[in-house]
Amino acid sequence: MIIIDIATKKQYEIEADKSGENYMRCPICSDERKNKKAKSFSWNNEKLTGFCHHCQTKFVRMNENYKKQEYKFPEPIPEIKAYSEKLAAYFMNRGLFESTMKRFGISEGEHFFPQIATNRNSILFPYFREKKLINVKYRDGEKNFSLSTGAELIPFNLDSIKDSTTIIITEGEFDCMAVDQAGFKNVISVPNGANKGNNNLSWLDNCIDHFGKAVKIILATDKDDPGVMLRTQLAARLGIERCYKVEFGDCKDSNEVLIKYGSDTLKTIITNADNFPIEGAYTVIDIEEELNSLYMNGLKRGFTIGMNDFDKLISFEFGRLYTVTGIPSHGKSKFVDFIISRLNLKYEMRAAYFSPETYPIQIHTAAISELMTGKKFSYETMNESEYFEAKKYINDKFFWILPEDDFTVTNILDKARQLILRKGVQILVIDPYNKLEHKAESNENETQYISRFLDTLVNFAHKNNIIVFLVAHPKKMQKQANGSYEVPTLYDINGSANFYNKTDFGITVYRDFNLNLVTTIVNKVKFKHLGVTGQSTWRYSVDNNRFNPADEEGNAPFDNINWLRDGYLNTEYFNNKMNNQFPVSKDNPF
Repeated sequence: MIIIDIATKKQYEIEADKSGENYMRCPICSDERKNKKAKSFSWNNEKLTGFCHHCQTKFVRMNENYKKQEYKFPEPIPEIKAYSEKLAAYFMNRGLFESTMKRFGISEGEHFFPQIATNRNSILFPYFREKKLINVKYRDGEKNFSLSTGAELIPFNLDSIKDSTTIIITEGEFDCMAVDQAGFKNVISVPNGANKGNNNLSWLDNCIDHFGKAVKIILATDKDDPGVMLRTQLAARLGIERCYKVEFGDCKDSNEVLIKYGSDTLKTIITNADNFPIEGAYTVIDIEEELNSLYMNGLKRGFTIGMNDFDKLISFEFGRLYTVTGIPSHGKSKFVDFIISRLNLKYEMRAAYFSPETYPIQIHTAAISELMTGKKFSYETMNESEYFEAKKYINDKFFWILPEDDFTVTNILDKARQLILRKGVQILVIDPYNKLEHKAESNENETQYISRFLDTLVNFAHKNNIIVFLVAHPKKMQKQANGSYEVPTLYDINGSANFYNKTDFGITVYRDFNLNLVTTIVNKVKFKHLGVTGQSTWRYSVDNNRFNPADEEGNAPFDNINWLRDGYLNTEYFNNKMNNQFPVSKDNPF
């Protein structure tokens, strides 16, 4: 029987003869485990689905809904017997020899660049996997570039790192070639550069197995802000404990070092790559580039969800813990889903949930489908095309952690770490706190345990450079004379005031059932550049789980736009009335 990993679309063959559950070795992780005979993988012959309880991978039988994505192969590039003087001189000015160009298969030819709507003579950088041409990057003399349409995104020079114990990652093809010329053959370049915001590391999904034997990963990204951000996110994804960073001194990148100082100096710089700081121990040199950026540019706002009133109060930053509380049934879990769905759409942040209260998972998936499509999850209201589109999107972007028996925070975070590495997860949700299996030390009281628990979450967010949401119920609130309840704060969460003291940000979700209005109160802001305390008002839609901003009279638009197809803002309301800075793009990639 052929089954596929529904995240990577890789195919595996298994034998499952029994009806119902079949337990066996995992086709992905068993060979890497100490106990190679452990039967951590279960396949259900009725449901035609499988799950590995160790690596958290989900499988389905090969069918029409989960066809492996079809990529286009680029046209063969012309074979160059002799480079033009102009091209050879261009590379020579970058310190790169013709022998290096030939080793990487560099070519030249005319290419149409859509951003300038014209043909240009361009450099052709071929991207190979197992010596087969997978993609081509085209670059003209004015730094316009494009990749082959519909081709698979993989790193440049990927074949060089297969089975390597040491891997070097650069930010561009010229840097990769410079490092190779300096004597290091196990070097790749990211295919899509870097930016100051969230970097798209989806290309890692296609080649994560190439990093399996690496014990040392040298991150030689550029010295500027986007390069530092890319380095931070690569370290979080690949494991900071095996990553090293390169300091380029007065140069921006590897290629500039080669040009100014030569191969020997570049070789020395790469060889002297340093560990990331020991956890909990730092010097100014350890954070010098980040400090220089802060000095030059100041503190920056974090990621926002595109809702003007709420964005003024709070923004989201990697490495932070956000605690959300509210009376049961007031919508705190729904509001967390709303935030995450919009962060996912806007910044391509993948999320993992430990959320036993939304079990079974199909109920939670249906709710997220409603958020994405704007339609109630039903055959009568959501057409098949929208259903399959939402299902595929959620399958690629959302993951669930639900062990069979071990609900300790240690086990949950271990599963989350595996999802960060294998799937590129950047958001973790623990919902709710009281569903975890709590194990206090023999000498700990409840307050001390909660303090240690929250420290564990904060440290996990820092180390893995992800956003962590913790949903926690308050104690039973007093009923007021009008029948409503007092509004809880973080101090009202059962167990300890440390829920306020230790978290970075705190949000209360409070619902007025008489008016059908939801108030979200930001009542803890640890870092003033990321937000302020205050509140915003919403009208909640039971039809699609969306929160629509309400005006002073409590009026709010009903938003049923399909966010996956038509963008994720209501153009008429948000652009005209709210003057939102993130308009709908008809060409959005979702």
